[in-house]
Amino acid sequence: MVWLHGGRFLHGSASESAFDGSSLSRRGEVVIVALQYRLGPLGYAFCNGSAAWPSNLGLRDQIAALAWVRDQIAHFGGDPDNVTLFGHSAGSISAGALLGAPAARGLFQRAILQSGPPVALEAAAALPVTDTLLRTLSLRQAAELRAMPVSSLLAAEEACMTAPGERPLGLPFMPVIDGEVLPQDPFEAVAAGEGARVPLLIGTTRDEMSAYLLLDPTTQALGEDDLRRRCARLTGDPALGDAAVDAYAAARRARGEPAEPRDLWFAMLADRYVRHPAMRLAELNSHHQPRTFAYRFDWASPFMEGALGACHSLEVPFVFGTLAEPSFALFTGAGPEALQLAERVQGAWLAFARDGSPGADWPAYDASERATRILGAQCRTERAPGEDERRVWDALAG
Repeated sequence: MVWLHGGRFLHGSASESAFDGSSLSRRGEVVIVALQYRLGPLGYAFCNGSAAWPSNLGLRDQIAALAWVRDQIAHFGGDPDNVTLFGHSAGSISAGALLGAPAARGLFQRAILQSGPPVALEAAAALPVTDTLLRTLSLRQAAELRAMPVSSLLAAEEACMTAPGERPLGLPFMPVIDGEVLPQDPFEAVAAGEGARVPLLIGTTRDEMSAYLLLDPTTQALGEDDLRRRCARLTGDPALGDAAVDAYAAARRARGEPAEPRDLWFAMLADRYVRHPAMRLAELNSHHQPRTFAYRFDWASPFMEGALGACHSLEVPFVFGTLAEPSFALFTGAGPEALQLAERVQGAWLAFARDGSPGADWPAYDASERATRILGAQCRTERAPGEDERRVWDALAG
């Protein structure tokens, strides 16, 4: 099992204690590989075919590491013909991109995508970021980036956050559709059957965007008028924004869930940028690969008196079995129920890595039933959870 860490393509490391693979390895008799890849401008600055600065260097690092696993992992007790690529957030985006990367074909046999659909920039959208980067650093070509001190690169990253143009998830650096490493958009590649040989397990947490409470305290007092203005910008159309607000309010109230403006806003952001594209990828993949499975992680963090709910990254310590670490206990919660859920999650991930199925009680995902495994204090399967909300974004996508 080869792990790709997250961190918005700007930070993160394979050596973080949350990614200690010893528990997962012992439990499943599996070799865990966690790899580094270039981040920020050194990994994803795009120069439109420059021979001096190849595109998608971060993805190229991942492909090189997977080739190393193919060639060397048998020396460590691993099976080069049974490799599962799994990642979270930016790592999940990367894994999804590699489904459509010709150079990665055959280097992994299964993929697990956690909270990160495979978004990629068009070349035209990536160039303004590189222009901003070089101008901020007073450089004429990207090859000069290699000589820049780390402090200067980090300062330039900040400037790139506000570079011209719209980018998925607001990230300045990410995989680029370059015609070489990524010949086409990853969604288009999966729709065309590029990843048909690869069973897929994909999902999100229930409250992906709730951590914005920490970053944007103004949302605490968000009112209905402001919510509708935000949704008009989010959808690009005031009428569609109003329809989204009404649909989310009705659906959440019908389920007995909180429906204050801030609750609706976080739910819409989560679905628009993470949940809906993840389920879209599952649907596209299911047309070619029947072993496609979906989940939603519903376990709620006790942190901030439960305000974060099932937030982004919360499932990671459950996957690795590191939630008993004192540094994570405040975030994940502890006790018998949490440990039991960790065992179930680990068991499902390991079963999928072994033979392409997360368990007999976990049905495959398809466009008619949309069966989704809910991972929480009580694990269960639901048919098309959040269907009314999903249709909002289906309508927007046309």
